[in-house]
Amino acid sequence: MKLRLVLCALLALVVLGACGDDQAGDDHAGDGQPAPEEITGPVTKVDSEALGEVTSFEVTQKGEVYVVLIDPDINYGFALSHINEHLATGDPVRVGLDERDGRLYATEIADA
Repeated sequence: MKLRLVLCALLALVVLGACGDDQAGDDHAGDGQPAPEEITGPVTKVDSEALGEVTSFEVTQKGEVYVVLIDPDINYGFALSHINEHLATGDPVRVGLDERDGRLYATEIADA
């Protein structure tokens, strides 16, 4: 009886794992829908390299979290460290997006 209970518990874990989000590595909502061309919302996380250079940030729009990567070839017109101020204050940003290989890159970033 105990063995059967343990086997059922293990089977349940395997089934739940198989039902997980197959697109966990995607940088947008992972709902199978194409990424929007633009999002507006508060910054909820900022990732930086050494020396504080912003490499990516998260924006929440209507309950969906989008991870936005910085394109090193784009001049966004301001010091990207300003994104940290939005994280601290909760003031929203408007971000133009370009989806490349399942990842979202900022084409423009502005105060919203």
